[in-house]
Amino acid sequence: MANKSEANGKFSVSSVEWTVSGNAMPKRVTPFESLKDAAKYVRDRWMGVHYVDGPSTFHTDCVGYELDGFTLHDIGEFYRDDDGFREYSFSNFAVPKGCIEDNPDC
Repeated sequence: MANKSEANGKFSVSSVEWTVSGNAMPKRVTPFESLKDAAKYVRDRWMGVHYVDGPSTFHTDCVGYELDGFTLHDIGEFYRDDDGFREYSFSNFAVPKGCIEDNPDC
């Protein structure tokens, strides 16, 4: 089990969008009943390991995300590719059957 939130079946992702002027919009919390659903939400917004801020935080160009009830380690794994660069792979349950992980249409 990832932590006490998983025991209750509750996971969430908080997001804060930044405006062009640099101001932050109000925080939005998206709840999930399963780790699989939360993982898919993260995967759909994922831009790569260079956007990871910590074990439970990542960002895109305009939005910061914070995971509650799970971490990136619970839904995938960090590894080194053949050239020694840090990469991340989502667990099989976060990638729909028949999809290639890097395919944005899945």
